[in-house]
Amino acid sequence: MATHPTQNLIETVKAALVADDTVGAIGHVFTLLDADWIPPDAEFPVIGLLDGGTEIEHGPGQAETMLVDVAVYQEIALDQADAPSVFGYGTVSPGIGEKGVLEIHADIRAVLNRQSLTGYYQGRLISETRSEMMPARVQTAEGGEVVEVETWAARKVATYEYVKYTARD
Repeated sequence: MATHPTQNLIETVKAALVADDTVGAIGHVFTLLDADWIPPDAEFPVIGLLDGGTEIEHGPGQAETMLVDVAVYQEIALDQADAPSVFGYGTVSPGIGEKGVLEIHADIRAVLNRQSLTGYYQGRLISETRSEMMPARVQTAEGGEVVEVETWAARKVATYEYVKYTARD
């Protein structure tokens, strides 16, 4: 059974992030369908990978330009000033990782820009959104059972471009 080229790329990006000592220790890495949805069983911080689309150029060989969106989510501690979910906490807050979305993106950028992914040429960061706030539903344990609760998360999305060359059939 054949797999879509973008699926292979997302799996390659995920493997590179999980294998990195810094990023792999940050949080959970998921493949997402929409940047507005965080899996309820996820624990913050969350890294989401999304299919950004594919452009195909035909010629003597075929070049596929594929985009992968890398979304980072960090729970917002509404009682703390200076937007620590964006900039980082400096010290670990109970239940929330210490890095903000900007610091996590810097770690991801270091991984994806410092190595070439096997089978891909010209991997590069092409854009980033501004940091923003979004509602999220997450699961938590209360009184011995798992319940979904509403919370807020900071989100930042970066788009990476990869080119893969293949021989024409």
